[in-house]
Amino acid sequence: MDNEQAKLILSAYRHTGEEASDSFFSEALEQARVDPELARWFADERRFDQAMTRTLRAQKPPEHLRQTLMLGNKVVSLHRRRPLWAQPVSWLALAAALALFLGLGILFHQSGQPSLTGSQFAREIIEMAESGKITLGKMSSNPEELKSWLATRGSPHDFTIPASLRGYPGVGCQTYVVNGTKVSLLCFMLGMDQVVHLFVVDEKVLEDAPREKPSFIREHDKIAATWSVGGKTYLLMGMNVSEETLRLLI
Repeated sequence: MDNEQAKLILSAYRHTGEEASDSFFSEALEQARVDPELARWFADERRFDQAMTRTLRAQKPPEHLRQTLMLGNKVVSLHRRRPLWAQPVSWLALAAALALFLGLGILFHQSGQPSLTGSQFAREIIEMAESGKITLGKMSSNPEELKSWLATRGSPHDFTIPASLRGYPGVGCQTYVVNGTKVSLLCFMLGMDQVVHLFVVDEKVLEDAPREKPSFIREHDKIAATWSVGGKTYLLMGMNVSEETLRLLI
């Protein structure tokens, strides 16, 4: 196991140490114990997680929020039976209506309109990999269990895993937001030092989604394959995986 693979696994390790006895993490934890560079990275990650947890727990909603919402509801209720043209202007109600209008507009944009190009999508994913931002939110070797986890978070989950990948154990999954678009990730283990990342997004959100025949994109030392099928667009890239291997996995 190399450091990149260990980081991928340890990114799902909670700072409270609840997984210390979990055999899935044992090899990565041992790697962090004997490798100084990985040990420093792991310590920084746990400190960041602890700080983030403290910050989130310290956040409280504004004290006047409940009263403001109740007041807005009363304003609307008082004038509900009056003709629309006879209702006095309520800035609070107007602001609420504007917020609703904007919210519906954003929802429509995300669910029905293209929000990024296929090349932008690929570049965002490759940049994410190069900057070490690929993490796992759920660990499991069962792809169907991982897809269920993605479903609970509103990310693409009703997709077909390439047949060539079904024989390999899953590692975990994660959900991302790229330019306001939900993206799902499934990771598979090909070998001790080989991992492939399968990213999935709804095809309709891409202005120029790739076709069914896979195309390959090279950025720096990264290579990825992209294609669309069944209303979904896929991007497959690997760690210590050659282009020839990627072609066999599609």
